[in-house]
Amino acid sequence: MSTVFKLRKGTTTQIAAFTGALAETVVDTTKNTLVVHDGATLGGFPLAKSSDTAPAATKLATARNMGHSGDVTGTVAFDGTADVSTPMVLATVNSNVGTFALASVTVNAKGLVTAVSAGSANGVTAVTGTSPISSTGGLTPAISIPAATSSANGYMSSAYAAKLDGIAAGATTSIPSGSVTNFFQASAPTGWTQVTTYNDYALRIVSGTGGGTGGTTAFSTVFANQTPTITTSGLSAGATTLSTAQMPSHSHSTATFSGQFGAAGSMWGGGCNNGTNTSGTGSTGGGGSHSHTISGSATSSAITLNVLYLNNIMCSKN
Repeated sequence: MSTVFKLRKGTTTQIAAFTGALAETVVDTTKNTLVVHDGATLGGFPLAKSSDTAPAATKLATARNMGHSGDVTGTVAFDGTADVSTPMVLATVNSNVGTFALASVTVNAKGLVTAVSAGSANGVTAVTGTSPISSTGGLTPAISIPAATSSANGYMSSAYAAKLDGIAAGATTSIPSGSVTNFFQASAPTGWTQVTTYNDYALRIVSGTGGGTGGTTAFSTVFANQTPTITTSGLSAGATTLSTAQMPSHSHSTATFSGQFGAAGSMWGGGCNNGTNTSGTGSTGGGGSHSHTISGSATSSAITLNVLYLNNIMCSKN
C-alpha cells in the first residue's frame, strides 16, 4: 500500500501571516509554490518556479567601479541607472617623441611604437623618375607628370577625358541610321543590313546627285565573252574600164620617114635616099582614183569583254 506525503498548506495571504519552524516547508496554494521558513521570518521565503521571470532592476543595490588596466587604463562608477563612458589613458611606451627624418621605428607585438630614432639614407642619394614621370632629384624631390600630347606620354587631361566620353557615348550614332555604303566582304558587318534590291550592277561615280540608277542590261551580260558574226555576200572582182582621167599620166613615141628622090631608074625618075626620124606625142592621163569589186571570204575572232571586277555588297546602317 502506497504512502501519501503531505505538507501543510495555505493561501498566499494566510502564509504571509505565518511564521513556520526552522526548515519547515509549506505549500502556497495561490502561487502553487513552496515556502521555506527559518523559524523567525514572517511569511517565510517563497521558492521561484521555472516559469517565473525575475523583476527588472532599475538600479544596483550597490554602485560598482568599472576599471581597465594594462596598456590602457581607466575607471568609472556604474550603478545601472544610466550609460557611462570610461576615460581611457594609453600607457607611455616610448618617451622619445618628435619628428624624425628617415626614421628607424620599433613596433611591439601589440602594434605600439616602443622606440623611434632618426635613420640614415642607407646609400640612397637621390630619387629620379622615368618619362613621363619627372623628378627634381635629391632625397626629397618634387615628382610630377606632364599632360600627354600627340608626341609624348603623360596624364590624360579632363578635357581629353570628356572628349573620349563623348566619343564612347556617340559611337553608336556617329553614322546616321539609314546611311548606305559598300563593303568588300562576304556579309554585312555588325550593325548593318545587306540591301538586296540591286544585283549584277556596275558602280558609277558621278559628280552630281548620287543614289540614282540607270541602264537596262545586267553587268555580267554586257561583259561576257562575245564572238562577233560577220556576214559576207556578193564579194567579187569586177572589170573596170579606166577613163582618160583615171589613167596615170603617160606619153607615146612615133617613127617617121625622110629622104631624097630622083635617082636614075627609080619610080620617081631618079634615086631615093631613105632615113628615119623619131618624135613623141603629148602626155595624157589624169592619175585619178578608181575602184574594184572584191571577192573572197571574211573571218572573225573573239573579243574578250569579261573584265575583272570586285563584288561589293550594299548595306544600310541599322
